[in-house]
Amino acid sequence: MSQGAVDVWRALLQRAKERGDRVEIKKNVCMGYCGQGPNVKILGGAFYHGVTPEGVDEILDAEEAQND
Repeated sequence: MSQGAVDVWRALLQRAKERGDRVEIKKNVCMGYCGQGPNVKILGGAFYHGVTPEGVDEILDAEEAQND
């Protein structure tokens, strides 16, 4: 939380909605990499560390490309 995880979570929710992406975004407890956070884990996919609100489009783009 202290590293901006709430801001990243809010940005993911907002950008996914604006883009019309069909994703489910959930908060989670520490995944063991708190020192490298904020972290985003894609279920069955990549693990992103040091995520910023400005970087969420890159994550959404990468995951969309993986699912095409």
